[in-house]
Parts: sequence; C-alpha cells; structure tokens
Amino acid sequence: MWDEIGGGFLIGAAASLLWIGIGRISGMTGVLSSVFMLRDTGRHWALAFLAGLLVA
Repeated sequence: MWDEIGGGFLIGAAASLLWIGIGRISGMTGVLSSVFMLRDTGRHWALAFLAGLLVA
C-alpha cells in the first residue's frame, strides 16, 4: 500500500514541478507533440521527460 501512495506522490510532484517550472502539462500527447515540433526551441524538456520515463 505504501508503495502505491509513494508512487502517486512522486507522479503528482513531477507533474506539479513541470507545470510550475515551465507551464507545461505532463500529458503524453503534449510531450510527444513537443518532441516532434519542427522548431528546435523547447524540445529539450520533452526529450528529458521521455528519457526519464524510459530509465524509470
């Protein structure tokens, strides 16, 4: 039970930090659309987000 609560807290904290930090919502559609944007500005956060998902 505590693993699930801890995991939920970490997901919520990460989503909150992303929203407060750069004003983006951590939905996968938004992350993937940012990765495939033609402009190179603002793609680094999405690549780091996806890398973190793969590592986790």
